[in-house]
Amino acid sequence: MAELPLCLKRPHIERHEHIAIQRVYHGTASEAQQQKAMEWVIKRLCCIGDVSFLPGANDVTSFMEGRRFVGAILMDLIGEPVTENERPRQEQVEHGRGKRRRPRNR
Repeated sequence: MAELPLCLKRPHIERHEHIAIQRVYHGTASEAQQQKAMEWVIKRLCCIGDVSFLPGANDVTSFMEGRRFVGAILMDLIGEPVTENERPRQEQVEHGRGKRRRPRNR
């Protein structure tokens, strides 16, 4: 069986990071564990801070850009103030945040 390409392998994770991610999922993480889990997801899994371009490998570059896109959205949400008047999810889709709809033929 062929070895997985590097971009498809799970990034290295320390034991304390693994525990932190599990505890976040189960709702039992301390504040420090929550921060450690998000840091691992953003930096290691989503590769924020790394270069995603791999010369001569457009498919790998595209895959890595997908990972970085998720990290960029997380970073936006972390830095963006939460407002009382957030629009419902469907309204966000209609206003360009999310899946785009095809224009209607008239």
